[in-house]
Amino acid sequence: MIVYRITRKKYSADLSGSGARLYGGRWNSIGKNVVYTSESISLAALEVLANMTVDSIPDDLQLITIKFADTIRITTIKLNQLPNNWSNAEPSYQLKKVGDLWLKKNKTLILKVPSAIIPQEHNYLINPSHLFFSKIKITDISDFSFDKRITSKK
Repeated sequence: MIVYRITRKKYSADLSGSGARLYGGRWNSIGKNVVYTSESISLAALEVLANMTVDSIPDDLQLITIKFADTIRITTIKLNQLPNNWSNAEPSYQLKKVGDLWLKKNKTLILKVPSAIIPQEHNYLINPSHLFFSKIKITDISDFSFDKRITSKK
């Protein structure tokens, strides 16, 4: 399987999950390392845009392509398992508990979750502490920029 993330150049080869550890995320509390990825480049781009303003988009973004074997076991969270407010802009404590518990159990390398932006699409969280983490491979890193129609003020 191939997944994607978009990040600043200085973090492009970093799959430690330290950014999520420092700031927390929808699916993890501060102090918990996890790597957020998306099933498509366009979803990865939307995830970046959802967390920035047009003025704050850096000019050194890179697209990271990550591959892992289709045989890797994945824990899947489905929409019907989530509370009604799961996709609110301010992430629910309940979601952080779900991700933190998944990390603590350490049974699977990957957690598949619906995207709060497009619930029919998915993000894939990677646990850097899992035994099979070495099976995750960065296959490509390339420069990424948003179309000027998105980043220019009208």
